[in-house]
Amino acid sequence: MLAKLGLPFSIRTSGHIVVAVCIIVIVFNLLEALQLAYLWSALKWEPETEWDTLRLNGVRVAVGLVCGYLIWTCFAAFVGLVGALEHNPSYLRFFRDCTIVDIVFAFMFTIVTAFCASRRATRTIICEQLSRQPELLRNIANSGLNFENCELWIQNAVTVFLCVMFITLVMRVSSPFVIPQHACMPAPTQKVYSVE
Repeated sequence: MLAKLGLPFSIRTSGHIVVAVCIIVIVFNLLEALQLAYLWSALKWEPETEWDTLRLNGVRVAVGLVCGYLIWTCFAAFVGLVGALEHNPSYLRFFRDCTIVDIVFAFMFTIVTAFCASRRATRTIICEQLSRQPELLRNIANSGLNFENCELWIQNAVTVFLCVMFITLVMRVSSPFVIPQHACMPAPTQKVYSVE
């Protein structure tokens, strides 16, 4: 399929790309899930009102869903890795389908995050919550974040996030085109030569 687009990929190259993509997805998503779980355990939330308790439960659900999503993508990438190494087309199709769903989810997540973070009220709430976390502020002080420039810093961080997600999504869109090419590749066979 990539050859129709004018990109010179051989079947062997597409197999290496699928294996590399699977390994990268497994490593990065597992690291992100572990980092998110650690960050969640490091934050100290003390609800002051009943509304804060409901907000805390909502944040817990959101963090749990994101961790579950990251673990799911690790599993899908592992299935894709096994499919690429064993030349199993059904595993590769499963990985391709999960990759397409992942791209759609990442696109929607990017849009929702950008919309929510672009609102001034959201940035104010985030800065207020960060001001209640002095240990976290000390840990990330080297990035230039402090209470005085919190809203501007978040606005700049959202811009960087959007640029990185755009580049990442463009790179990830090519992955479903490489996987079907590798899925059609026959399994390598060893030739047995007789010595006469």
